[in-house]
Formats: sequence, structure tokens, C-alpha cells
Amino acid sequence: TARAIGWIALIVIAVGLVILVGAIRSITQPLKSLVADTQRVGAGDLAHRATVRGADEVAELATSFNKMVGSVERSKQELLGAKRYTDSIIQRMINSLIVADAEGRIQIINPATVDLLGYPEDELLGNPLSGLFANEGSPFAGIPWDTFLQQGVLRNVECTYQSKHGKRIPVLFSSAVMRDEQGQIQGIVCVAQDITERKYLEQLKDRFIKTVSHELRTPLASISEGVSLMLEEVLGALNADQRTFLQMTSKETGRLKRLVNTLLDLTEIESGKLALLDFG
Repeated sequence: TARAIGWIALIVIAVGLVILVGAIRSITQPLKSLVADTQRVGAGDLAHRATVRGADEVAELATSFNKMVGSVERSKQELLGAKRYTDSIIQRMINSLIVADAEGRIQIINPATVDLLGYPEDELLGNPLSGLFANEGSPFAGIPWDTFLQQGVLRNVECTYQSKHGKRIPVLFSSAVMRDEQGQIQGIVCVAQDITERKYLEQLKDRFIKTVSHELRTPLASISEGVSLMLEEVLGALNADQRTFLQMTSKETGRLKRLVNTLLDLTEIESGKLALLDFG
């Protein structure tokens, strides 16, 4: 009898062990599978999903894991969409766009900058921003770099790019310092508009005004001198109507001379050769 009881006990223990091993395997196997799933997702496969079996705690964990991965994938797609949109804007900008780091080294350039300056992109990336400008044509000339970073912005500064082949290109330059929420510098965005055509048209206008003004000055001086002589009756006596007419002519001639002088002064002011007095 004792022997039978011993055998029965052994059988019960063996069966219990088999059941226990099966139970442990039923728990650990899904966990191992879930671990493999997390490793696959961690390697970048956000399209992968964990297999959900049953309705126990492991299954709930797998379901939550799949929801989390789905949310991460959607966020990634939104970020990629925003990046593609931003890249598209940068690629299609007709003005020069440059992004530099806090030390002024070029990090990003757009095709318009490459076309304008004639450099391959790899010759510009990592180089100082100051190297793009002619010696006396830098917008940062006379401004310490730290001061510019503190001010954070430059607006519509006329300066001069210098191309790879030495061509001087007048541009209207603006720049802004980008900072994060903690105030750390993330980059410096620079935009430059080629104003070569505008400068050429301004020169044509100035030459035209100077030419017309100088061509008018000589005949106006002669008319004014002649009218003065006639009003002084050097050439003979005048009646009332003649004097009235000559006085009117003298007045209009003087007005036209002042207009010509004003045009010349405006041209000189625009070119920087004549400074306005500050009465403030």
C-alpha cells in the first residue's frame, strides 16, 4: 500500500510538473515573441505589428504595444510630410537661402544660391558664411559676431556677394537667429535677393536725369540772362505788356531751374554722394 501511494505521489508530481512547464511556456513564449517584435520595431520597422493571441494580460500588452507603434508611425509620417513640404519650399525659392550654425558655418544652401554663386554645394557646406561676400561688401562688416547673435536680426542690408569666378553681385540681405525654448541657438537663417537688375536700372535713371538736367541748364541760363537784359531795358524800352510777359518768363524760368537742381540733388542723395542735414 505504501508503495502504491508513493507511485501515485510521483505520478501526481510528474503531472504537476508537466502542467507547470506548459503554463510557464504558455506565458514565456508570447513574451519572447513580444520582445522580438519590440526589437524589430526598435530597428526601424514601424510597419510591423505584434501578434495578439488570446485575451490575457500578455495579449493586452501586445494590443497596447501595437497602438503605440501606430501612433509613432503616424507621427513619423507627419514629420516626414512637414520635412518634404519645407524641403520643397527651399528647393523652389528664387532667392538665395542659407542656414548657418552659431559659429557662422554654412549648413544648408538652396539651388538658387548654388546657381547665383557658381559653387558646387559641397564647396560651400561647412565653410564660413563671411566667405560669400566681397571684402568690403559683407553685411556683418563692423558688427562683432557676438553682437549680431544678441541682436538676432539684420533686415534689408544692401551688400555684395562674390561668386566663385570673382563676379560681384549686389544683394538685399536679411538674417535672423533661430533659438529654441531654452534660448539656445538652433541656426541662422539668411535670405538674399539679387538686385543686379534694380541697380542697373537705378544707374540708367541717374544717368538720364543728369544728362537731361545738364542739357537743360545751358539753355535755361541763356534764357534767364536774356530776359534779365531785356527787363533792364539794355536792348530798348519796354511797354507794360512786354514787361509783364518778360517778368512771367523770368519767373517760370527760375522755377524750372530750381526743379532741375532738385532733380540733381535727389540723384546725388540716392547715390550717397550728398548727405541730408539732420536738424533734430
